[in-house]
Amino acid sequence: MTEKNLAKRLCITIFAMSFAMNGMAFDNFKVVGTQKFDAQSILEIQRMKQANLQNATLAKSYGESHVNPNTTQRIHALVKLHDGLEPSILSDRGFNTKPLCNNFCIVNLTTDSLEILAEIEDVERISFGENKMKLMLTRANASTGVDLIHKGYISPNAQDRIENSFLPYTGKGVMIGLLDDGFDPNHAMFLDENGVSRFKVIENKKNQFITDSDEMSSFTTDNKYSGHATHVSGIAAGNFNGDSFQIHGVAPNADLAIEPVIAKVEELNYLVQLGEYCKGHNQRLVINLSYGNFFGPHDGSSLFLQALDEIINKYDIVACVSAGNYADQPIVQKHVFESDKEEMRAIYDLYLSGNKILNYIATDNASPIDIQIAVINYTNEEIIKTYDVVKQDEVLSLEWNDGIINGSINIAKEEIHDGMSGFAIKADNLQLGSSDYRVGYIIKAQKGQKISSYTDSECPFSKGFKNWKIGLTSNGTITEQSCAKEVIAVGAYNTTVSLQLANNSTKTLTNSNYNKWGIKEGEITYYSSFGTRYDGQELPHICAPGAYLESSFNRYNRLDKRSITRSDSFQGNVYSFCAMGGTSMSSPYMAGIAALWLEANPALTHQQIREITMQTANNDIACNEGNYFKSEGRQAGAGKVDAYAGLMYILNENEATLINTPTEKSFIIRCVSTNNYEAFCAGATSLTGTLYNIEGKKVLSCSQSGNTIHMNACSLPKGMYVLNVSSHNKTKQMKIIIK
Repeated sequence: MTEKNLAKRLCITIFAMSFAMNGMAFDNFKVVGTQKFDAQSILEIQRMKQANLQNATLAKSYGESHVNPNTTQRIHALVKLHDGLEPSILSDRGFNTKPLCNNFCIVNLTTDSLEILAEIEDVERISFGENKMKLMLTRANASTGVDLIHKGYISPNAQDRIENSFLPYTGKGVMIGLLDDGFDPNHAMFLDENGVSRFKVIENKKNQFITDSDEMSSFTTDNKYSGHATHVSGIAAGNFNGDSFQIHGVAPNADLAIEPVIAKVEELNYLVQLGEYCKGHNQRLVINLSYGNFFGPHDGSSLFLQALDEIINKYDIVACVSAGNYADQPIVQKHVFESDKEEMRAIYDLYLSGNKILNYIATDNASPIDIQIAVINYTNEEIIKTYDVVKQDEVLSLEWNDGIINGSINIAKEEIHDGMSGFAIKADNLQLGSSDYRVGYIIKAQKGQKISSYTDSECPFSKGFKNWKIGLTSNGTITEQSCAKEVIAVGAYNTTVSLQLANNSTKTLTNSNYNKWGIKEGEITYYSSFGTRYDGQELPHICAPGAYLESSFNRYNRLDKRSITRSDSFQGNVYSFCAMGGTSMSSPYMAGIAALWLEANPALTHQQIREITMQTANNDIACNEGNYFKSEGRQAGAGKVDAYAGLMYILNENEATLINTPTEKSFIIRCVSTNNYEAFCAGATSLTGTLYNIEGKKVLSCSQSGNTIHMNACSLPKGMYVLNVSSHNKTKQMKIIIK
């Protein structure tokens, strides 16, 4: 490795600002090789150090002269080796190592072995510690054209739908894997025609991989206080034909797999196992991640996201990720310094956060910055005191005991994209010396430096201070996970804004700030997060239906029953359904569409699926001049997903590249308005449509060039007819009703 490459290795400096807590000051914690730990790991190391010191203080108060620190706690660390190296080099040194892909692996070790691991020259970067995730909590199928794909025919009135011999695209042969919480795999939405669950793989909370159908049938739920996963799974691939009503997810014949969200590096191992399972069963894999957080550089450089991208590439996984539900919340501040004398200021809302701070500050060029922690009087915004914590990019080592701040704030520095610096700030139970005090930061930088500051959704900035809220923006409220390079980030738009619940109340979409934007049908949902990544990529890539969607309800869920819309019986059992909204719902919707498209052409790469998604999107007025955030960025991304347009594109490409599409799957026929029909045939250069009455007499015929034909049957008498559509070598017949 060259000296230049060595210089670019991750360089992380750790610093704990140790404020007075019960008269006890925390010491700095240093580990040989800390340059290899990422910011999250350093904050976790600091937390463990502080916990040990607190335990020692407590022991001393009870007369104990000494207490041994907990250094034998077992952890799972994500490790990146230098390019070209295999994880076996760590196994050979006695480490319990589980390979992921290429030069990434998971190491199970005790905390007192971290220093040994970090000293190994072959190790490039280490990450561990729980990364708290949040779940990103129905006319949708008609809005995107999914119903057309299922049936091949749809009337504008539900009672006019006619079952026909058209073989639908339903995701058959594709696996949809979910990482989620609160699943009921034996809900009727997931049972096949034989009453067997379509879940093929379940990983339980003990990390056991369940594939046996008998064991699967006896599985109840992973969480009796959540139904999120059950609802999400139903959106992606549910299929219910009950005694009184029917409801279908996007890919109702896809196979399913699920693992509980554990917010740790072990999730990556689940994806590898699932990738190997699908590889062995010759299936394409789509995964859905309806969760995320906002702590991180938002550039895809974190070790977790690097490993995720590697796994996606290795197994060619289509990964759909929720964009986030915080576009209307003050969790991002950005500023471009136009002079060296400017300051970037913000105040943390400790009241809403419960006296916690979780903040990430990212730079955009190599010029160094200064960061001060500032305490102000909220009545007049007067600065009470400032504390230098970062000076010229270097984290300072200080100890304070001045009665203004009591508690601890930890800061870690790391290298992010292109050698830039990132600073992680974390505090728990921070106490201020007066109820009039508020705490925030002041950032100073050279002209041209661009700073992006991301705070966690539970630890927002305060908007109540005139000189401390400049630069607050919705551009950047996208989840950290959405910034991975190989995923499809999915925002939300509205397809149903009001519906009736089983308790006779009405669920209505309402803007949290009682504004009127983002709450109408067809609009991008007011909370749907978005942002511009450092490389100029607008996120999300696409928007899908997210408010409100009706789907399955976890039968074992003891909470959230107010969202139930209805119940119905199936094979002697009663099952309930509920309505939820959020990018948690739009992401599995996109995952289901990806499964439909992969059924049409399993050879499509995950990059091609994303390109088709964006290329065929419906980029209407709600995505452009009608969007509330148009001056800040692209909340809609490329627009609203159009499953029907995407499928037509794929089928046409199949014909052009000589991929054989069966005749019964080449046609899609739809009623675009009363007695007006449109027929599509993949690869056709011309089409002829003919209508016959029930006596077999031809009553209407027309021909058009291209792969689509339009027929107006408004002049015909009411009744049943047979529509025949043919190209030069393919023919499709179906019954229709003229009203």
